[in-house]
Amino acid sequence: MREKLLIKLAEWHTSHPWRMLAIVVMLTIVFGWFAEHLSVTMRWADLLPSGDKRTVEFNKVIDEFSSATSLIVVVQGEEARIKEFADRLAPEILKLVDTTQNEKSQKQISNLREKLTQLRARDSNKLKIAALQSEIDALKKKIDFKLFNRVDYKMEADFIKNHGLLLLKEEDLKNMQDMFLDPNLKGLLFNLNNAMEKEYVGQEESISTREKEDQAVALLDGIQDFVHTLKRAALGEDLSQNEIQKTVDKFLIGGPYFLSYDQKALVMNVIPNFTMLDLDYVVSGTDLVQDKVDELLLDFPGLEAGLTGFIAVGRDEMVYSQQGLGYTTAIAFIAILFLLVISFRMWAAPLLAMGNLLIGIIWAIGLASVIVGQLNIMTQMMAVILLGLGIDFSIHLISGFTEWRAAGDSIHAALEKTFLKSGKGIITGGMTTAAAFLALVISHSQGMKEVGLVTGFGLLAILLSTMIFMPVLLVFR
Repeated sequence: MREKLLIKLAEWHTSHPWRMLAIVVMLTIVFGWFAEHLSVTMRWADLLPSGDKRTVEFNKVIDEFSSATSLIVVVQGEEARIKEFADRLAPEILKLVDTTQNEKSQKQISNLREKLTQLRARDSNKLKIAALQSEIDALKKKIDFKLFNRVDYKMEADFIKNHGLLLLKEEDLKNMQDMFLDPNLKGLLFNLNNAMEKEYVGQEESISTREKEDQAVALLDGIQDFVHTLKRAALGEDLSQNEIQKTVDKFLIGGPYFLSYDQKALVMNVIPNFTMLDLDYVVSGTDLVQDKVDELLLDFPGLEAGLTGFIAVGRDEMVYSQQGLGYTTAIAFIAILFLLVISFRMWAAPLLAMGNLLIGIIWAIGLASVIVGQLNIMTQMMAVILLGLGIDFSIHLISGFTEWRAAGDSIHAALEKTFLKSGKGIITGGMTTAAAFLALVISHSQGMKEVGLVTGFGLLAILLSTMIFMPVLLVFR
């Protein structure tokens, strides 16, 4: 039966090559259209078992604690200028929205609304209607998604003024009470000196941690600024009410900005509305903040600013890994072509083989779009895998056809003998290799299931391309 089909296929290729080519073109257009609609998801959670209770709980924790990680902006330069830079940058960051998901989300919302209308018309299960409505609400949130929740680069002075005493320990309150017994300047400075001696002289545990050391440094900075302001006033300098208020605030609660000890670096902690698992937002959010930083730096010559933190590092890892995957695919393609040219000692046949392989990969990508709808972090490497496995089919066909043609056979006879001798092995090898990948479908992991489906059916697509398109190229050659 299989031999009869192969003989018939050889006859079709030699008798009607243009018709076979038309079939290939039609299939390529169809699969190419599906391939254009293939999306890519960067969520690590999409690799986990979708219905598993642990996955559900994990996603819930991640969604509810998105502020567990952050994007950090570090600004270096003169103190007054880096403060101004931060004051201008913070509101710009909070305005940033992601629009990359708008078109996709709107299409999904339209499809869900149609289903919702149909269900309501049939007076269907209310639970299904509620589930669809919740999906629509979730998709609406992705449209013009607000990327960042807040920017922490200075303390909430008003909160500290109103509630700061509630945060102090009892012994600190007693010490502070003694310090402010006398509201006059002389008495305040005298009591301040006594309070500092009581707190720090002979008390190594008072600066035993980095936090306590930072608090001590902040207090000294406040005192220094306070004394400097007193000196300016004593020299008769006219001080504004705003300057006096800032001096008093810094003396009582410390400087509001998150500055380094030398006052030459400022740290901005940007809290996102997404998690590290939402790699699409990680990349777009980091890029948008970087653009704002670069744009604002043009107004502040001499300042330096950059991004760091887990989100920035995650973005770099994601972007460069994707670029590396593209380079790897290109290198693999060129290396395979180079080896084929050396092996066959000609250019035509290797180029035909690589052309057939490209068509097969287009079919494979289109088929992946139909089967799984989107590629995950693992299935993105399917092209490299299929390049290595799929080229074998073309090599066997080219070798057999070239051998029989060199022996003096006609095109039809050479193609028929090639199909009978090599075709059965090609089909069997392709089917068994695809079956091995498809066995991953029984995996508990969603990521591994999709790897099996995408690679298994992708290999079958290249096998089909080799049996339909490659012979046409050989006939025309």
